[in-house]
Amino acid sequence: MSSVAHYKCAMFFCSAMMPKKDKDAEKEEDFYQRMGISRNATSEEVRKAYKLLSLRYHPDKIAQRAATQASEEGKTQEEIQEEAQLKFQQIKEAYDTLIDVQKRKLYNAAGHQNMSILNNPSQMGQKEVVQNLRDSTFGEKSKLMIAMLFPIMLIILPLILICVNVDKTSESEWSWVLTL
Repeated sequence: MSSVAHYKCAMFFCSAMMPKKDKDAEKEEDFYQRMGISRNATSEEVRKAYKLLSLRYHPDKIAQRAATQASEEGKTQEEIQEEAQLKFQQIKEAYDTLIDVQKRKLYNAAGHQNMSILNNPSQMGQKEVVQNLRDSTFGEKSKLMIAMLFPIMLIILPLILICVNVDKTSESEWSWVLTL
């Protein structure tokens, strides 16, 4: 199964387990803000923004300018390099998502917080999952229930049909339909 199909299945069936929009999450900078581009930016605009930002925050470039920045900002060279390293990683993450058409569609649909959970589901704690299930709508809970019951029925149904056929309790060929 491709990663895009995996994300689509996860979003469809596990929408009840996705966190709801949080006020703190809205304050967090999204990928478009990190890159300084609009939501309808083309791939070429994303590349240009990445090139400019990577030149500004690349750790090797910062190492060259760290001494002058440290004296101006009152920070140590190590602090400036750590901040630049973190900013560069954030820019790289945003670029990797926005340059790929499928990942960008998923990001636009799921949002920043849900995208990180789709990439690493183990970061959600048990309490958060239970709280999200409690707060989810009936439709979201129904999807999740269908996702759990469908595989179980695929396993149990053939066993029932085999038992009916072996017992020969049915008089006609189609009476097993009535058994179900």
